Amino acid sequence: MFLLVFPFLWLLESYSTTVYIFYVFEWIKVFHSNFDRLLALLERLLEKRQPFAYGDELLTDKEVAYLLKVSRRTLQDYRNNGILSYT
Repeated sequence: MFLLVFPFLWLLESYSTTVYIFYVFEWIKVFHSNFDRLLALLERLLEKRQPFAYGDELLTDKEVAYLLKVSRRTLQDYRNNGILSYT
């Protein structure tokens, strides 16, 4: 398992167990630090997320065409002819 996580462990064979353990803990600290930064970035992105317009979910043209059981081209014709409005 360690060889999968640390493919260069054979370099550490000459070091003492203490140095090896220190090296592993340092790697784990760096990993957690990077993970914490990623988590903070994701939280900032979620805070900036725009709510749905008027509290409703917006649908794609493909979803609307499926719900109305018409083709996407027919849906576009409805828009062009003013039969169906869109934002």
